[in-house]
Amino acid sequence: MKWTFLTVLCIASLAAFGQEQVKIEKADELKFKKTETDQIQRLLGNVILSHDSVIMYCDSAHFYSKRNSFNAFGNVRMIRDGNTLYCDSLLYKGNKRSGRAMGEVRLVEEEMTMNTDLLFFSRNSKQVWYNSGANIEQSEGHLYSKKGTYFTEQGLFHFSDSVRIKQEDYYIETDSMHHWSDLEVSMFFGPTHIETDSQDIVCGYGWFDGKTESLRGGRGVVSRSQGRYLRSDSLYYDGVDGWIYAWQNVFLSDTNKNMRISTPYLEFNEKEFKGKVGLNGMLARLEEGDTAYLTADIILIGSTAELGTSFWAYNDVRIFRVDFQARCDSMVYHESDSMIQMFERPILWSESSQVTADSINVFINDSAADRIELIDNCFVLSEDGPLQFNQLKGKYMLGFFRENDIRKILVYGNGESIYYARDEKQELMGINKVICSDLTVWLKSGEVEQIQFQTKPDGTLFPEDQLTGPDRKLRGYEDRFDEQPTDPYQMRKWPQQLED
Repeated sequence: MKWTFLTVLCIASLAAFGQEQVKIEKADELKFKKTETDQIQRLLGNVILSHDSVIMYCDSAHFYSKRNSFNAFGNVRMIRDGNTLYCDSLLYKGNKRSGRAMGEVRLVEEEMTMNTDLLFFSRNSKQVWYNSGANIEQSEGHLYSKKGTYFTEQGLFHFSDSVRIKQEDYYIETDSMHHWSDLEVSMFFGPTHIETDSQDIVCGYGWFDGKTESLRGGRGVVSRSQGRYLRSDSLYYDGVDGWIYAWQNVFLSDTNKNMRISTPYLEFNEKEFKGKVGLNGMLARLEEGDTAYLTADIILIGSTAELGTSFWAYNDVRIFRVDFQARCDSMVYHESDSMIQMFERPILWSESSQVTADSINVFINDSAADRIELIDNCFVLSEDGPLQFNQLKGKYMLGFFRENDIRKILVYGNGESIYYARDEKQELMGINKVICSDLTVWLKSGEVEQIQFQTKPDGTLFPEDQLTGPDRKLRGYEDRFDEQPTDPYQMRKWPQQLED
C-alpha cells in the first residue's frame, strides 16, 4: 500500500505524551505494518527524520512509533549544530536520545573527524564511544585507540588499549589516556612513550602538554635527548624554558659534557646547561680517562662562553680524584682557569700528605692536579711512619704535584717545621724542629727528601727520646687521615651509585 507525502506528514504529526516524538519530515514512499507490540512504518527514498534539533537523512528506515525509535539504512547522515555523523546504518532510540551507528562510520566536527565501524552515542550524557578501534583526524595530527569515549561538550577523550597520538611535533603511545583536544593536553595512566623533536621519553604515568611540549611523569621516567640520558622516579619538564625537575633516584648522563649525576633531586636546564643538584647528590666528570667526583648538599652548575662549565658546591663538600681527595664547606670551579677554589675549613689529602688552610686553590693542567695554593693558617702533614708525621706550617704555601703526590712545597711567612731526619739507609737520626720564615721542602712518599731555608733558620735536631708527646706537634696539628676516602662512594650519605 502506498501513501501520499501529505498522509505521511499527518501521521508523523501525532505525538505521544511524555517524550518528544521522532518526526517523519519526508519520504518518497511509506509502508505500514502493525504488530502485536508496535506499529512499524517503513520509509523508502530520500528519508528525512527529526528529533529534538537533530535532522537525520537516509535511503530507507523502519520507524517504531510506540518505542519512538527507528532503524536507518543507506547513506545515513545525522546532523546537529554543524556536526555530522555518517554511517551505513543507524539505530536510534528517541526516548533515551541514544543510538548506535554501524558500517563505515564517520563523525565530523569543525576540526575533528572520527572513523570507525561501530559507534555508540548518548545525547543525554553528551558522549560518543567505541570498542572496535577508531582513527581520529584533527587539524594538526592523528589519533587512534581500540576503545574510547568522547565527551562532546568538554572536547575530552578517554582512550584505552593501543592508544597513539601523532601530531606534527610529537608522538605519544600508551594504553590509557585522557586527551583534551582543544588544549592538546594528554593525561596517561600506564606505561607511555613520547617522542618530540628534541626528546624521547618513557614513563609510567603523567601528563603532556602538546602546545608547550611540557611533561609531568612518574613511576620511572627515562628521557633521552642529544647525547643526554636522564632517569628518575618522577619528573617535570618545562618545554618553554627547558627546565627539568626530577625527584628520587635521579641519574643524568651527558656525553657532550662528559658528566654524570646521581642525586635524590635535580633541577636542570637543557637549553642553557645550568642546574642544581640537591640533597647530597654526586656529580662525576670524565677527564682524560680518569673520573673526578664531587658531592655536597647543594651543587650548582653553569656554563658561559667566558668561563666555560662552572660548578659551585655548598655545605659538606667532598671531592674524590685519583690525585687528591678533599673536603670543605664551599667550593668554586671554572673550566676557563681550571682552578678549584675551596673555602671554610678546607682539607686535602694526596697520597700520604694532608693539607689544611683557611682557603685552598688547586690548579688542574691536562686533567691532573698541577699545583696547590694555601692561604693563611697553612698546615701540611706527611706520614713518615706509624703515628708519626712530618709537619710544615706557614702563612702562605705553594705546592707542586708530580705523579699524583705533592713533591715540592714553598713556604712564605711564619714558616715552622718538624720533620724526621733520616740517613741514606733510612735510619732515624733525630727529630728536627725548625723555625724559618721562608723555606722550600721536597717530599717523596711523605718523607722529607730535602729542605732549603731561604732565610736564617732557628732549629734543633733532637734525639728521638728527647722529643715526646706534645713537643712532637706544632700548634694547629690535626690528624684527619681517618676521614680520607679510598673510594668515591664512601663520600655519600645515601647508597645510590653512579652507573658506568
